[in-house]
Parts: sequence; structure tokens; C-alpha cells
Amino acid sequence: MLNLKYPPLKALSPKIPLKNIDSFMLGWIRPDKTINFQSAKAAQAFAQNQVIKALEAPFPYEKGILLKQNRVLCEVNGDGMSVEMPDLPQKITRGACYVHGHPDLQAFRGSTTPVSLGDYLVMLTNKFDKMIAYNIKGEYNMLEKKPDSRLQKLLPHFITKILEFFTTVGAGSLVVEKYAKTWASQFPKDLQISAEKLMHAAQGGIFANKKMAKSAKELMFDSKLMKRIADLEQNMLKNGTSSKVIDRFWQENAKTVGVKYSTNFSNLK
Repeated sequence: MLNLKYPPLKALSPKIPLKNIDSFMLGWIRPDKTINFQSAKAAQAFAQNQVIKALEAPFPYEKGILLKQNRVLCEVNGDGMSVEMPDLPQKITRGACYVHGHPDLQAFRGSTTPVSLGDYLVMLTNKFDKMIAYNIKGEYNMLEKKPDSRLQKLLPHFITKILEFFTTVGAGSLVVEKYAKTWASQFPKDLQISAEKLMHAAQGGIFANKKMAKSAKELMFDSKLMKRIADLEQNMLKNGTSSKVIDRFWQENAKTVGVKYSTNFSNLK
């Protein structure tokens, strides 16, 4: 992959083997700082390469890249646990693809987690067509929006706007509810309701059950309870249970919440 920070060709060092440069992968920086490639495939290859390079760094971190067709709209660096999507207007993000890296958790090699509930909610609220996570091996984990129906395309604009609002809030609330119950089911019976409440509190926003989230804030003062839950979560991360729970969640619920789920993460087999 050509590093776009190289100087112009006339100034290239003789040490750089020009014959190894694939012209198909060349991109050019536009005045608005976005990068155009010759095809959507080339833009995807660039994004994949960039996020994997971040995972291979001495201190691995998540990098996020937003692209639409053959154009890279922005690149954002996160930390070893997450990366935040910049606040952009929906007219830019609608129909875009968000590519990012998922590092192995530092203490547990081979424990790459699938696309998260947070990833889905970002995809939903920004109207992305795809949310892709790569691991350090270049394996992918993806949520993809289902195409709009013919009927949706024929509806008046103001009606589609109303439907979009209710679909977003409805799908978001449904997925938080289902995810919280799925995750809580992994805990001993006496902890399940507490774990479910804490999941709602962690999500916050318009999608969480407000009553559950409020009740969870009281639980957070119980240090013994919180330590017990944290220890169990650590064990689930360590033995790979958490990754498989999330994978199973998407396998079972993706269609219900309007997306297609696919992956070739080897740690999920």
C-alpha cells in the first residue's frame, strides 16, 4: 500500500522500488482533506490497511476511518479500548461505511470482541450502511444495513423522516433490551437482574430503559456487588466467553433489528 505521505514522484528516493507501487491503490488528497481513490475497493483496502497498522503499533490502539464509496472522509485515532466517531452531519454520514480496528485485549491474546452494542448504536444514529471491525490478523466482523424496500423509496419525504425517527428509537431500544438480557443471562441467577440494570445504565441515552438505569445507580454504591460482577466479567473476557456471547447475540438478533451480521473472526469458531 502506498503511503500517501510520500513526497511527489519526482522527489522520491531511489531506494523506494517504484515497480512495487500498485497504481490501482493510488489516492489523491482533495482540497477538503478527504482522499479519493480510483474505486470503492481501493478505498476499503486503504482503510483496512490503516486500522491494522494501528493494531500492530508498539502500543496498539483503535483507529476509525469513515468512507463513502471511493472517498475516505476522515481518520480518527482512539486508544487501546475505543475510538470515537467525530460529530458529523447526517447528510455526510448517511450511507457511509465506518471501518475500525478491534485490538486483542491486552491481558487476553486472541480475545478480539465482535462489533459491540455501542458500534451498532453509532451505526444506527448516523445511518451508516456498514460497520466493520478488523482484528490484527485482518479478519473482519461486520454489521450491514438491509436495503430499503421499494415502498420506502416511494413514500413522501416527510413521512420517511417520521418513520426513520421511530425506526431508530424503536430498533435502538429493542437491541439494548435484548443485549442487556443476553449479557445478564451469563451471570449466576442472583446477579442477573443487577447485571441487566447495569447494562442499561452503561448505555444511557434515549435507547436505555430509564427506570432500570436509575435503579442501577443505587447498585453502584454496593462495592462488594460491583467487585463480584467485575471479577466475573474479567473471567468471561479471559476465557473468551464474552466474545462468543456477543457473536451469538448478533447471530440470533441481527435480522430483528434491521441488519445483516457476518464475520470470519477465528476466535469465534
